[in-house]
Amino acid sequence: LLQLLNRAYELNLREIQVAGDSSVVVRYLRDRRLPKTENLKRLYLKCRRLADRIRVDAWHHIHPNAN
Repeated sequence: LLQLLNRAYELNLREIQVAGDSSVVVRYLRDRRLPKTENLKRLYLKCRRLADRIRVDAWHHIHPNAN
């Protein structure tokens, strides 16, 4: 996810929709909920900053089998 957001930022993409197969990750980012563990907090904050810069329009969960 972090690589995807970095690449979208590099390509100057804006107002994108992000789909992921981890419902927990999608929910945390969509609802702007900070994880409790320090390692996850760091990753979350990196993703959140990039998502805000590129103005992610929507977060979608897709079933892993459909990925």
